[in-house]
Amino acid sequence: MSDEQPPREPFEAPAQIPPPPPVQFSAGGASTQAGRPVAATVIGIVLLVFAGIGLISEISNIVMLFIAKTASAVVQKDAVIHSAVIAAVTIPAQVIIGIGLLRMRPWARKGAIVVLIALFVISAINTTLVFSQQDLTAGMPVEAAPYANGIMIGSVIIGLLFSLGINGLMIFFLTRPNVVQAFKEKGE
Repeated sequence: MSDEQPPREPFEAPAQIPPPPPVQFSAGGASTQAGRPVAATVIGIVLLVFAGIGLISEISNIVMLFIAKTASAVVQKDAVIHSAVIAAVTIPAQVIIGIGLLRMRPWARKGAIVVLIALFVISAINTTLVFSQQDLTAGMPVEAAPYANGIMIGSVIIGLLFSLGINGLMIFFLTRPNVVQAFKEKGE
């Protein structure tokens, strides 16, 4: 050091302050390619994956219906047909909405919200119909029946709460102001 300048104090603040982080990285709004929010990308992919899983499930239900030769197959035939009719509507809707979200179509965000609400409502109605039409403890020892019913009902409630949580989170992210704005900009 030269004799002309006094030594710096160790607690002295640096001369420059780093810039603040970019605002585009707020929750649910980080952009990917072409201004598409991450939330739209993730939800679009999730809807496509759910549609694929639903298609595989429906195909396996129909195959099992033709393979099964038991008395319970007759009872399940109505449930499989009911499920296949619902899947014929919901699976294409999930594919169309998922692709629309990935392509940033203005109608896809609102369509996704409607489809997510409808999927939860359909799930709740189907669960109610299954429980009301079937004897869930058939073939079980009498002593196990109360516990089995409790376990089955508990697992259904957990499944419905999980569905509500997942769908609710997706709706939450689709309604964030930055996601809404990104879809509005694409619509202009």
